[in-house]
Amino acid sequence: MKSKTRFLAMLVAGIFMFGVVLLAQPMESSAATEWKYALEEIQNSVQDHYAQEFKRRVEEKLDDVNIVVYPYGALGTSEDISELTMNGMLEFCFATPGHLGTFIPAARVFSLPFIWSDNLEANKYVAQHSKAIYEMLA
Repeated sequence: MKSKTRFLAMLVAGIFMFGVVLLAQPMESSAATEWKYALEEIQNSVQDHYAQEFKRRVEEKLDDVNIVVYPYGALGTSEDISELTMNGMLEFCFATPGHLGTFIPAARVFSLPFIWSDNLEANKYVAQHSKAIYEMLA
């Protein structure tokens, strides 16, 4: 009799613990997942048209995804949206390499405005006769 009581108590405790574990799990929702996409340009810009087409194609393929496109300024500056994306608050953004250099120093290599002179004739000569452009990178 004592072993039956002990078994029953352990069974009830096990069922209780199983219920607690189940309740602790996140409930699945039938609501669509929202993906945020921030732009560095205003509405009706090239970026906006690209983002709207991306949104249309993704939502067409994935029934449970809803993409919200934010034009420039809605979520802050270009640097702000880069940081929001890095921190997981946005799923997508258009980001220029100049802004990424703040967070990823190696990305600054893509923003080298200082390699060209203020002398347009010198730039023209280099652009037309550069071994680096026409031989090494060709």
